[in-house]
Amino acid sequence: MSKLNTTTSFSLLRPRDRTADYDREVPHYRAALILAVAGLMVIAFVHSIALRREKPEIFNFTISVPPAGFVGAASYDLTLPRYLWYGVDDYDDGVGAASVIGATRIGEQPRGIWLVSGSGKAMPLSARTVMLDIPDQNIQLSPNARAAGPYGGYNLIRVTLTPEIQAACAGTNVTIFMQLNTISGYCGGQALAGYCQVGRTSWFQSVSDESIRQVLHHEVGHLIGMLPEGGPRALDAPGTKYGSSKGADQYGHVGAHCNLGLTDGGTEWYGKPGCTMFGATSAKDMFNNSHTAAPVVYCGTCGTLVKKLDLSSPDGW
Repeated sequence: MSKLNTTTSFSLLRPRDRTADYDREVPHYRAALILAVAGLMVIAFVHSIALRREKPEIFNFTISVPPAGFVGAASYDLTLPRYLWYGVDDYDDGVGAASVIGATRIGEQPRGIWLVSGSGKAMPLSARTVMLDIPDQNIQLSPNARAAGPYGGYNLIRVTLTPEIQAACAGTNVTIFMQLNTISGYCGGQALAGYCQVGRTSWFQSVSDESIRQVLHHEVGHLIGMLPEGGPRALDAPGTKYGSSKGADQYGHVGAHCNLGLTDGGTEWYGKPGCTMFGATSAKDMFNNSHTAAPVVYCGTCGTLVKKLDLSSPDGW
């Protein structure tokens, strides 16, 4: 389960320049929120719209502890199967002007919310009922970590065992546990009540201008009433409609969307999107794992519905 993790206050945050090189110390807010004025459509192009997993995940790694007599600290670089919730928003990283949450620095490295405090544990495989604490400061981003793209993406951490753990587990294997907040995905855009925002980067890379246009057409479509869902005061829903504006979530697509050209695979939509109102920026081929981008234009059915919509007072504006 994922949730959109956006700023909750109505403050204007400076979107980060997507042409600049990634720098851990440069503010890189994930979104800019603008208070929409009644009757107007406000469109904001923001750095990114990231989604954080609903709950921290438990990760574990089995490592070999050096034998007795080993000189120095035993440190291990561990590669995670997911990207940390780090470098997405300075507010969550606890650095710069956004560090009002009281986060602290450990050495020169910011300590954000990616690590759940106190969750680091070491369990000797020879004594599985024993859990030894690994201090927060012993779990860091690895100095060898390299961003997955121009705009971040970190999944390499360094765990350093305490002298107590090294002494107690010398020459044996231990399993390390920790709880981490990670990125579950990115949203191309979102729209509500006269306001829409479009992300300019996704998964640490720039989004193409064509994709930005597609997302913009899609989100503006939602703002003006697409897709109709029927009812006494609404246009009839098209046969290609899936989902609902009442909050139905189908395969991560929240709202009413068009499935023209697609097949319901049980866990996701497969095929070639035939309308800009498909609920994702692309769909996967069921057989060869390739992706086809959603078109910029409306399909014939949805295009006809757009022309029939009453735009004098869109819902919620």
